[in-house]
Amino acid sequence: LILDDKYLAFGISDREITNKDVLCGRGGMTNSHPGNVLYRKLVEQQKLRYGTCRKPEKGDIARNVIEHIRKRHGRFLKKRDRNFWYEIGDEMAFQKTSQTLREGLAKMYRNGVEKSDLL
Repeated sequence: LILDDKYLAFGISDREITNKDVLCGRGGMTNSHPGNVLYRKLVEQQKLRYGTCRKPEKGDIARNVIEHIRKRHGRFLKKRDRNFWYEIGDEMAFQKTSQTLREGLAKMYRNGVEKSDLL
């Protein structure tokens, strides 16, 4: 499934969100949502590999996380107005996933973990 639009045109109500969806945004609702919990777990499993590989492989890792969510019929949703969520598409999901994979790597290296230790 390739979704290129910034936001797909139809709105998704809160009642239509499933536990397989990843909710983009900040706050308690997104942090505790089951789809986001799984998403963060998938990212954490790949973070060390992401931090030690070359750039072409980094994109593959991010795409694999997205594919895992999508194969489970999960969507990447963002609240655009007070009443509806919208599918953000693969490009924005890729940007979000790449950023999430990068988060914390610099701190990890500052705390003494060397890239060579992770190989």
